[in-house]
Amino acid sequence: MRNLKKKIFKVILSEIFSFYKYIVISMPGRSGVILRKLFWKKRLNIQEDHNIGRNADILYDDLFEIGKNFILGDGSVLDAGESNGVYIGNYVGIARNCFLRSANHKIDRTDVPWMLQGHETSKIEYMNSTYSIVIEDDVWIGANVTILSGAHLSKGVVVVAGSVVSGFVKPYSVIIGNPARMCKSRLKEKNDKI
Repeated sequence: MRNLKKKIFKVILSEIFSFYKYIVISMPGRSGVILRKLFWKKRLNIQEDHNIGRNADILYDDLFEIGKNFILGDGSVLDAGESNGVYIGNYVGIARNCFLRSANHKIDRTDVPWMLQGHETSKIEYMNSTYSIVIEDDVWIGANVTILSGAHLSKGVVVVAGSVVSGFVKPYSVIIGNPARMCKSRLKEKNDKI
């Protein structure tokens, strides 16, 4: 009986936290901005200034490593479940309605329904750790972008709105499309250094 009470109490606490998170994430106005800053600073252990928009969510936040001056636009969802985690560097901006997913469903077997096959994820070695997605410093990701397992956005990359990214991107590239491909470089002179 005592174990049942503990389980019920845990479920109730979980529901209360979910309701609180929903209120914080969806609250409009200046008070919503302030509450979100406090909520996410504590949950993500973010070092310095950050701005996480309304109705944006970060799932499995313990699998994220996020640097300073991070922006996440309204309605964006970052999901690190079933993966090696996600690294996001300093001065990274992700616009509204973006989706990041660091694991994929397995679909190799035809004798087992896809939803019973589990997940698979990429392994990216970066700064003596293993991640499923790496977003280095000074990266701007436009609205409605999808970032999938195996994406490695190097320093200075710009992702054009609506693109789908799943592989390695060279430093200071501007990428566009589905699948995303380089359309130009941000390096203009031979003196620019990577």
